[in-house]
Amino acid sequence: EELQEEVIARMDAEDVKLDELQVQHHELQGKLDEVQVQNNELQGKVDEVHAQNNELQGKLDEVQVQNNALQGKVVTRMDTLNVKVMTRMDTLDVKLVSVDGKLNYVNRTQEEVLSRMDTLKGKLDNQDGKIDTLDGKIDT
Repeated sequence: EELQEEVIARMDAEDVKLDELQVQHHELQGKLDEVQVQNNELQGKVDEVHAQNNELQGKLDEVQVQNNALQGKVVTRMDTLNVKVMTRMDTLDVKLVSVDGKLNYVNRTQEEVLSRMDTLKGKLDNQDGKIDTLDGKIDT
């Protein structure tokens, strides 16, 4: 009978430990379920972030395409502007050469006229009031 009581006591102790383990198992199972719910929520947020990232990447790609197109237009316009500037500069260079030639002609003509005037003045001074002209003499 003592043995039977001892076996019953051990069985009761084992039952208590088993009950405690079942309670711990149930608590851990609850915590595991909570972690899985949190994990699912986090996975949902990660998926949202990935979707936002993909959307932003698409927008970035679109902006880069627009930027490349604008850069192409800017380069084209700069090239066109450079051609126009160079053409205008060439035109102005030609005009400058022409004006310079005309100015040289005017200067030479002026020098010739002044030289002839000096010559005529000298003759006038030497001729008692008479000036030689191409047609003859004029009394002064």
